[in-house]
Amino acid sequence: MSDANRGAIQNIQFLRGFSALLVVLFHLGPIYEPLGVPQFGGGGVDVFFVISGFLMAYTNNADSISGAAFFKNRIRRIVPLYWLITLFFFCLALMTTGLMKSVHTSWTELLQSLFFISFTRDGALAGPVLFLGWTLNYEMLFYLIFATGLLLPRRLGLQFTMLSITALIAAGWIFDLNSPLAKFYTDPIMFEFCFGMGLAIIHDRIPRDVSHAVKCAVLALASLGVFLVIFIPVFWRDVARAFLSGSPALLVVGTAIALEKWNWRITSKLALLLGAASYSLYLTHIFVTEFAIKIFNVLKPGDMTALLLVGAATATACGASLLVYQYIERPLQRMNLGFARTTLKK
Repeated sequence: MSDANRGAIQNIQFLRGFSALLVVLFHLGPIYEPLGVPQFGGGGVDVFFVISGFLMAYTNNADSISGAAFFKNRIRRIVPLYWLITLFFFCLALMTTGLMKSVHTSWTELLQSLFFISFTRDGALAGPVLFLGWTLNYEMLFYLIFATGLLLPRRLGLQFTMLSITALIAAGWIFDLNSPLAKFYTDPIMFEFCFGMGLAIIHDRIPRDVSHAVKCAVLALASLGVFLVIFIPVFWRDVARAFLSGSPALLVVGTAIALEKWNWRITSKLALLLGAASYSLYLTHIFVTEFAIKIFNVLKPGDMTALLLVGAATATACGASLLVYQYIERPLQRMNLGFARTTLKK
C-alpha cells in the first residue's frame, strides 16, 4: 500500500516525540552529570532507527511506488530542513568562532555534510558540520538500499534490503576493516532498520481481538522496554549497541504497534504534536542545549538550579521546535509538494 492507504499510527507518532526528547536530555548531560546523574537518553536514536525501518516497509509497497519516486520523496522530506539548519549552523560558526570552537568551518566538509557523505579528519571519523547528521547518513544509506529493493516484488524487495544490510555488517565482521569509514558503514547499528522492517512484515498478523489480560501484559512489556531503552545505554556503553539498545527499542516499537491495533493508543494532542515536530526537535535542540551548557559553565549553579536549568532547556527546545515545525518545516513541505505536483503535470 502507498502512504495514502496506510493510516497513521498514533503510538508511533508519540514515540517519535519521545525519542527526540530522549536525545535532548542526552545532550543536556554535562549539566546533570556533575550532580551524580549519569548521562542518559542515547537510546532515543535506536528507537528512531527501528521506527524508520518500520515506517518505510509499512507505508511503501513495491507495486505502488517506484524506487526513484520513493527516494525523491525521502529527499524532499529530509533534505530541506537539514540543509537549512546545517547552513545556519555553519554560518554561525564562521561568525562566532569563539563560541563554537568545536565546529570546523571547512567548505569541503560542509559539502560532504550536505550530501550525507561521511568523512575522516586526522585519520579518525569526523562528524558532519551539524554533528547530529551522523544519524541521517545512516538513514540515507538505508533509503538508497530500500529504494533499490523497490525494483523487486514487495516480499523480495524487503528481503533484498534486509540481506543487503546484513551483508554490509557481515563484511565488517569478516574482514575486520580498519578504515574508520568502512567501520561506520558496516556498523551493526544498521540492524535496527531491519528490526523495524520485521515489525512491518508481521504487523498484519497481529490479531485484532485479544483479552484484556493480554493487553495489560503487553503494556507492561512496553513499560519495561522504555525502562531498558533509557538505562541500558547508561551502564553498557561499550557493548554492541544494535543488540543492547536495539533490542529494547524493538520491544518498545513492537508493543506500541500491537497496542494501537487493540485501540490502546496515545491521544494527547500535545504529545502527538511533539511527535509531528520530532524532526525539527532533533535538528534544532542543539542550539538550546549548547546555550544551556554555556550558562551552566559560567554560573556554576547549585543542584536545584541546575535541575531547573535542565527543565527550562528541555521545555525551550520543545517550544522552539514546535515553532520551527509550524513556520519552517511545514511550509517547506508544502512548497516541495507543490513543486512535485507541478513537475508531474509537465
